Amino acid sequence: LFEECDNFSKSLTLISKAKSLFPENNYYPSVEINIAMRLNKVDEARTKIDNQLKLDPENSSLHFNRAVLYYNLGLALSDNTDFSEKEKLDTLDSVFKTSIESYKSTLQFDPNNERALIYMLDAFKAHAKPYFDLERNLDFLALKNKYEAESKRLKNEGNKRISEAPRFALMYMEMKGEEISNDDIATIYPIFSIMEDYQNLINILKISNKISPKKYLINKIFSKDGKMLSEAEKISKTSKKEEVKELGKQKKKLLNISLILLNKGGSCPPPYFFLL
Repeated sequence: LFEECDNFSKSLTLISKAKSLFPENNYYPSVEINIAMRLNKVDEARTKIDNQLKLDPENSSLHFNRAVLYYNLGLALSDNTDFSEKEKLDTLDSVFKTSIESYKSTLQFDPNNERALIYMLDAFKAHAKPYFDLERNLDFLALKNKYEAESKRLKNEGNKRISEAPRFALMYMEMKGEEISNDDIATIYPIFSIMEDYQNLINILKISNKISPKKYLINKIFSKDGKMLSEAEKISKTSKKEEVKELGKQKKKLLNISLILLNKGGSCPPPYFFLL
């Protein structure tokens, strides 16, 4: 009925009656959560999810709903200009951290949930993005001799928030195997590059090339400089200081491409939630 009915008020009336008739059935509260989200009633949806989790703490779908709710809330707050910079960073830290922890809880009770894994990677990137954005927009002339230290601090803050992501990216790659898609790779690729995990970067670029060598975005970017992938391979293998120095420009170019893709956001969770 919920899927067929455009009148949410009527749906809620029927759901309320169904809850009174079948109080042990968890399906109806979950539909209420979905309606609250479709009506953009974030606080109501959050309260309903938390209340349901108290009754059913091992329900992976509820944890998933909670994760997506907080992720979407973080995206909305990212565009909000009513905060000071510190207030905004602190708020986004809390919101995206909650989203990530809820995805982890989802996987604890449903280890094969592919959507939870790939969406969690987006949450990791969103958690780190404000710090990379701030670093990229630093005013060199205004900061003068403080520029380098502030740049390093912001990069470290971003890296700290995305540092767990490669482990989950590898889990997803192993889970999907040959069924991994171009969209999946677009989500995963910036993580390996930002963390300077060049061996796994090479591996996923080779997979993307195998899937669609002429169509995929990353390969189009790399085609502008035919040596990029080979340089990434050199970076991953070299241990000589002089070679590392020579490859510094290529490393910087790789990182810049990764930040561009990170800024595009990768795949985003859709605006719907599991029904129980």
